[in-house]
Amino acid sequence: HPLDRAVASYEQYLQQNSDQNVVMTLDEYIDSPEFVQNWMTRFLTGKFYSPLQKEDIVLSGSILRQKALIGLYDKMDESIHRFDAYFDWNPMPIEGEEIQNQ
Repeated sequence: HPLDRAVASYEQYLQQNSDQNVVMTLDEYIDSPEFVQNWMTRFLTGKFYSPLQKEDIVLSGSILRQKALIGLYDKMDESIHRFDAYFDWNPMPIEGEEIQNQ
């Protein structure tokens, strides 16, 4: 979720700059040049500093649909099943357990 990512980025920024006694609120951080908005779109399109356009959003969505298999942390079981099906993985037994033939 974008809000969780922003908070995690803010906390990492504070931690990395703790020796410099940086005092910045989350709101100030988000409005500062230190915060990278739409980092995934920027990464996929290669537009790290210039303003993003609607075409960049469309392009990044197209790249993700064609080139990526995405799992969600909050839907871990569903994501693992998706990976299993896509990669045709065979389940690995947990230590002390046996896989039942289906």
